[in-house]
Amino acid sequence: MKDEEVKTEVAEMAEMPAENENTSSPNAEISGIIQRFIPDADVSTPEGIIAGALQLLQSFVPLHDKLYDLASNNPETAATLGDWLETGSLVKAIARNFSDEERNALIEELEDSSYEEDRKMYSEKTKSIKDRQALLEANMSKSQMGAQEFVDEMNLSKEQVDEFIPFVDQFISDVEDRNLSKANWMIIWKAFKRDSDVAEAEENGRVIGRNEKIVAERKTRDDIKDILPESTATSAIKPPESKPKPFGAKFMEGVF
Repeated sequence: MKDEEVKTEVAEMAEMPAENENTSSPNAEISGIIQRFIPDADVSTPEGIIAGALQLLQSFVPLHDKLYDLASNNPETAATLGDWLETGSLVKAIARNFSDEERNALIEELEDSSYEEDRKMYSEKTKSIKDRQALLEANMSKSQMGAQEFVDEMNLSKEQVDEFIPFVDQFISDVEDRNLSKANWMIIWKAFKRDSDVAEAEENGRVIGRNEKIVAERKTRDDIKDILPESTATSAIKPPESKPKPFGAKFMEGVF
């Protein structure tokens, strides 16, 4: 099929409406396939779907060409790859497509010194996988402890946890697939701002507390003022009444 025919067919499928609410339209089906392989593709318009479909087809062309060459030049290897994909077992695939002599020759060839670097790569890759697995297990243990602390602090019920788990699974899946929506980014932003927001809220709480204290103190002073005798600017402060000096004081007056 020529490129122009592909473009025309994709365009027609992209513009087809859904037959009913319970049946997915070709438009939605194509959009789903495109976003599976090209997560950042814009499929909100027919033009975007066409562009995404062409980009997807172009990305598959090199793979198609390599598989075609493999099948043409090495039919046993191509058949082995096909059986491996079908059964999920490389051993079964090799047993189906190679004789005893060919399998023994393959083993002897793998022991040859010319494959030393490749065997070294395998060892390094295996070690890296094991290290990664150990890290994931350690992180999982920490995450479980964090989850327990979170549930305890939030005082969540089992029903609330069961309702929350699918949301967490979906969020982690979106992150792994690099499929972050606006809602995902909002969650990340709130997590990023949490410490500063908490500090700001605490400071605001302290300010509000101080203001309330000042208002309370002022109110207390006003209440006290209300029960005291009212004073005016013209009223003079009376000096305390003088008490008569005792006899001893009179007697000693002027002595010192």
